[in-house]
Amino acid sequence: MAKIFSIGIGPGHLDLMTIRARDVLQHCDSVVGYVRFIRLVEPLIRDKEVYSNALHQEDERAHKAIELARAGKNVAVISSGDSGVYGMAVLLQKLLPMNEDISLEIIPGITAGLAGASLVGTPLSSDFAVLSLSEDYSDLATILYRARLYAQANVTVVLYNPGETADKPGVLSEVIDIFRHHRPPEIPVAIVQKAYRSTQSIEILTLENFAVDKMDVNSTIFICSDECKIFDDRILGKRGYVI
Repeated sequence: MAKIFSIGIGPGHLDLMTIRARDVLQHCDSVVGYVRFIRLVEPLIRDKEVYSNALHQEDERAHKAIELARAGKNVAVISSGDSGVYGMAVLLQKLLPMNEDISLEIIPGITAGLAGASLVGTPLSSDFAVLSLSEDYSDLATILYRARLYAQANVTVVLYNPGETADKPGVLSEVIDIFRHHRPPEIPVAIVQKAYRSTQSIEILTLENFAVDKMDVNSTIFICSDECKIFDDRILGKRGYVI
């Protein structure tokens, strides 16, 4: 039976890939992925058949993986972070009922939220939530509704895909305004761009000093709960037990 491996390659540094993910990439026949993610794993796939395409062409990648698997090849489909978190795994899984002779293995990876958190301290030491600001996943009304709930829940919230475009501006600005309405101005906020890559950047500030700038899909924002503090230029979370 042909097999597809949906692989999370982590934040982009080869050292932060799992041993299982590296092993599959080195032993599979074909690799499918977004062109920029393919470049991140090039040292591991130089002898492979590679299919890459542009952003927002995820469906095409999924169907290409099925096509290659039907031809009898073991195929690795890569996503950044974890493939089950805003990644390719769900698209591949949806195609399985129509392709019963193909199996799927999902190989986990370090998410952008976990990678970024490790660089800024311990903002995820207690309960936290994740929210994508991309309207490719949810409509604007749903994004803002969830932001209001998360803001009132007083948990650290990790914002994925905060980039704004000319035709859809203002999502990040609206979300930040919601948090400013519900949370103290002094709570920590961290911005991590391109975690663990050569162009990585990190900024830790407070909610009142946060400025909404143009950000791309490689940016992750941490809006902390009021249990978090800025200590020694890092975010210090809270860990304890209720007795």
